[in-house]
Amino acid sequence: MQLKLTQFVEERKISHAKILPRQKFGFKNKEKKKKVGLTTTAATAEAGSRHSDAVDLAPTEERVKVAMTEVDLDPARTFIDRKGETIVLDPAVLNDGDVFIKNCEECVFFLRGSMGALRFENITRCTVITGPVTGGCFSEGAVDCKFHLVAHQLRLHHVTQSDFYVQVPTEMSSIIEDCNGLRFAPYAIEYLDLEQQCKEKGLTKEHCGDNWSRVQDFKWLRQQQSPNWCILPEAERVAPPLPVV
Repeated sequence: MQLKLTQFVEERKISHAKILPRQKFGFKNKEKKKKVGLTTTAATAEAGSRHSDAVDLAPTEERVKVAMTEVDLDPARTFIDRKGETIVLDPAVLNDGDVFIKNCEECVFFLRGSMGALRFENITRCTVITGPVTGGCFSEGAVDCKFHLVAHQLRLHHVTQSDFYVQVPTEMSSIIEDCNGLRFAPYAIEYLDLEQQCKEKGLTKEHCGDNWSRVQDFKWLRQQQSPNWCILPEAERVAPPLPVV
């Protein structure tokens, strides 16, 4: 009797698997946010992105492309085809959600609070100032821009002639590919509640230390310094005026 019951259970499982459709691949934004932590390798940095539950061995460009496009965009945090505007988002609007910026020119973005992820595509002569980015910052094209970022991860693709003032937690947090003319300096923005926001997200200056200067160029595998990025000389570091809020 027990043998027949066991056989019946096994046959039922097989039939059940045939009837039910295979679960589709998808992205889970909210659940993954709880799992974001410090990363020590490029593989864990990519897999740890809050936008993907997949452990994917596809080329880096494909993974970043997916991370940038397969998400739900909130109109309040999405900016496309803007020119010459100053845009300020306060913590209530950001609310740990994702921000998407695309095809913008000569704009200033002041993201004064914590967000889940920041993605930008094809922006020119823009200034982007953020509070803590708890997921990751992904790029696919920027020219002649200034970035002031606090983030767990930076993945920069096709960015040229741009300055980055950053605060990141590990020496593998800043990764560039197919970039040139990048200069890096420590993040130096100050605004009300910034220190508390960074503390809550594990991104304080004390915790991040000098990791702003440890940039990994995945398209430069030699022992010598990559020619695609350098340290921004102190004499040329400029703190931008913050927009009035």
